[in-house]
Amino acid sequence: MKPIIKRLELDKNKRIICVSDIHNELDLFQRLLEKVRFCDNDYLFIIGDFLEKGRSSKNLDALHFMMDLSKKDNVFLITGNSDYVWPMMSKTKRPHLYIDFLLKSDNSLVNELCELDKIEITCESNCYELADRLSKSHPIEWEFLNTLPQIMETNDYIFVHGGIYPDKPDYCDNFYQVMKFDNFEGTGFKFDKYVIVGHWPVSNYATEVMSFNPRINEKQHIISIDGGNVLKTSGQLNALIIDNGRFSWDSVDNLKEVEVLNDYTTTSNLTPFSINWNTAEIKILKRYDTYSHVYHYTSRQELDIPNEFIFEKDGKTMSDDITNVHLNVKKGDKVKLIDIGKDYSLVKKDGILGWVKNTAFISR
Repeated sequence: MKPIIKRLELDKNKRIICVSDIHNELDLFQRLLEKVRFCDNDYLFIIGDFLEKGRSSKNLDALHFMMDLSKKDNVFLITGNSDYVWPMMSKTKRPHLYIDFLLKSDNSLVNELCELDKIEITCESNCYELADRLSKSHPIEWEFLNTLPQIMETNDYIFVHGGIYPDKPDYCDNFYQVMKFDNFEGTGFKFDKYVIVGHWPVSNYATEVMSFNPRINEKQHIISIDGGNVLKTSGQLNALIIDNGRFSWDSVDNLKEVEVLNDYTTTSNLTPFSINWNTAEIKILKRYDTYSHVYHYTSRQELDIPNEFIFEKDGKTMSDDITNVHLNVKKGDKVKLIDIGKDYSLVKKDGILGWVKNTAFISR
């Protein structure tokens, strides 16, 4: 199937605000809109994955909120792979995967609709029949999700949840490719106009400094804005702001904010590196009560990692979204607290992850 592409002409004098991967966190999204002072004189692009995973609201409430918001002339919604779970159930060639997903998930739009309709999902449920039955009992929601565009394009920008192929008609072979496009920047594709995407958390690109802020790749003309909201322990919900061609951003998260009471300047001379989702495999060299000393295969470096950041997957020991970087902070700085260690705490300052000595938070 071809993607739905919508082409727009925008007033260049108005701000463009882009948000992606809200993941059912309506409270956070509303806080972000308030923080960036979104108004009727701005354009707002919601670049997919506004449903699923988060727990601050019901998926159906989030969907209805987005449906109402999209009625505004200055608001544009693009569908992401998480928003398309229900419609995709009627098209998939692997129906058992969707039934398995529903059985394991307790926070999905389809589960909520089945609960409303008093439909029990079992391993014997028919994926296609379930999608069809729900489409008939909730036709307005079904129609909305099925008619959202996958791509929006202006003279200066292309907005898409996952990514596009520059040399293919309609930017893809199949519409689902543009919604679920992992590691888009890693393809090496280059574009004449900026392509603004979500889907792939920006922290997945980190090798040295672990940042959760929008990532502007001027060489490829790709801007990735997914701050890892919901999916990442240190994640945040980003808003990319375009004002007369200039880029800036702001963000919100649900992490505890603390004030720095004493300056801390790192004396570490270690080569900075970070462990991301792509380079997650580690080997535990020695395990302690609250942390482990590990070897990271990709960087060939050793570091200490809090035990709660270590997990097993497919028979491998792994960790991600962790770093050996220490941050410089000054008295009065505000940081987001992630993990408190014996001597050092893991924090996020201005979207950057790093370690700070605990003396920075102790009253003198």
